[in-house]
Amino acid sequence: MITFITRRVLYSVPVILVASFILFWAVRSTFDPLAKLRQAQDPTAIAREIERLGLDRSIPEQYFLWLRAMVTGDWG
Repeated sequence: MITFITRRVLYSVPVILVASFILFWAVRSTFDPLAKLRQAQDPTAIAREIERLGLDRSIPEQYFLWLRAMVTGDWG
């Protein structure tokens, strides 16, 4: 019974990672977090928010930061 549960948990880890990557990709490709600032056209505010949100980092780095935030409960 313990081996069955262990095997199921180990099989679910890759599925969860793939699902989280698909979710990250979907949100990243359809949502612009700076849309309101782009309308105001304040370049210093846009640059400050890009740095604060981590959008100046590479996509894999953004994914792992996002994944860490999801695991730790920082969903905002």
